[in-house]
Amino acid sequence: MKEAVNAMQLGVASDVVSVALEAGVITADQGDQIKAAWANHLRSNNDGRMRRS
Repeated sequence: MKEAVNAMQLGVASDVVSVALEAGVITADQGDQIKAAWANHLRSNNDGRMRRS
């Protein structure tokens, strides 16, 4: 189940990046950085949920 949720979250992040790219809000490099950061975040958290500080 965790893997399915993580895949869904990565898909949503990718969609958000795509919309931002099309709108000209971010560059392709920034989009790649956002996707990599989100993937790293999901890998680093055992349960795949965002932690609140």
